[in-house]
Amino acid sequence: MECLLDKKIVIIDAAKAVPGRDLPGCSLSNAKLTELMGEVHRKLLHDSNNPREIEVSDESFPYDRVGINSRCILDEFFGSYDLALAAGKKVLHDRRDTHKIKLIVVATISPDKTAPNIASSLQHSLELPNSVQALDMRVGCSGFMAALEASARMLQSYPEGSMALVIGVDTMSRLMNAGDRNTCIIFGDGGGAVLLGSATRDNKDVLRGCTYRDPWCITSVESYTDGSKGEYIEVKSDPTNAMICRFSSHGGEPFIYEDYVNKSVIHMEGRNVYKDMLRLVPQRINYHLRSLTLNTEDIDLFLFHQANLRMIEAITKIMHIPEGKMYNNIENMGNTTDGCVPCLIADKLRANNLNERRAIMVAFGTGYVLTSAYMERASIALS
Repeated sequence: MECLLDKKIVIIDAAKAVPGRDLPGCSLSNAKLTELMGEVHRKLLHDSNNPREIEVSDESFPYDRVGINSRCILDEFFGSYDLALAAGKKVLHDRRDTHKIKLIVVATISPDKTAPNIASSLQHSLELPNSVQALDMRVGCSGFMAALEASARMLQSYPEGSMALVIGVDTMSRLMNAGDRNTCIIFGDGGGAVLLGSATRDNKDVLRGCTYRDPWCITSVESYTDGSKGEYIEVKSDPTNAMICRFSSHGGEPFIYEDYVNKSVIHMEGRNVYKDMLRLVPQRINYHLRSLTLNTEDIDLFLFHQANLRMIEAITKIMHIPEGKMYNNIENMGNTTDGCVPCLIADKLRANNLNERRAIMVAFGTGYVLTSAYMERASIALS
């Protein structure tokens, strides 16, 4: 089957980078978001180019609608590169085998600059070999999972024991319109890094470098794309001269500012996306599992892109996934786009519940692009 990997891809370690915890930033609560949106409303009423009113979120709206109580906002003087560097440093801390890293792949839709790419800058900052391939990928919601699949497939051609550093980060506050209640309640800043290594049943040397006992192995990946629905979630330049306000932070406190430089904003048709994902996500997961002669009852852990908690709850119900098998962290992180899945992986690796033996990761959204990966513990995958 084309989704199966000849060499199993071992998750050696993972770490996340959270603004306000691992690097400067803050947590923006729903109450503070309401206060700041009120400030945006007053500014927009006096916008000389396009005076207008906006719908201001009340304190309960973000949690009721998407399951978010707060989201992380990066300090104004830091960017996506800093998030990637913080996550990369954490996952490579004190390692003496970084010479085995053949790939650095960074998934982001919010790079600080067009060139050079974040991955090549990380090669220098993390003191990795000059022989590495350094790539950035711009996919969006499924970007980290696309980077994971690309890395897993590229590692098939490298010697056993080779490693890849895969990072997903986004500074979505630089793309959010703080006056758009449909999107500004959802997104946050953050990211994570995952260190991968290749292994076979005959060569398990990579397991000696794993941080956790009986590590996860990615054994199968599957992707799906329907570009006809791409306009339902877009990041594009606002063609008008209307004022754009953004959230940011400084000294651990959130604030808003008028952005006169970057005209890019998120546009989303939430109802269409919600409806389509309730159909597509179960369909693609079931297709992937059937190709492995498995079903949802065989899976102990589900890690979904943290798009919208209410959407995830609806998909969980449709798929009859038992309570406790779905892990979420959106409530106090927000949707960090490319950062969602690596942050979930970092959380679950640290918890390392050995009763969880089989897992599915899936990311979905803009494009539409959906990518899923099936994982087993090394004791199963490499037995």
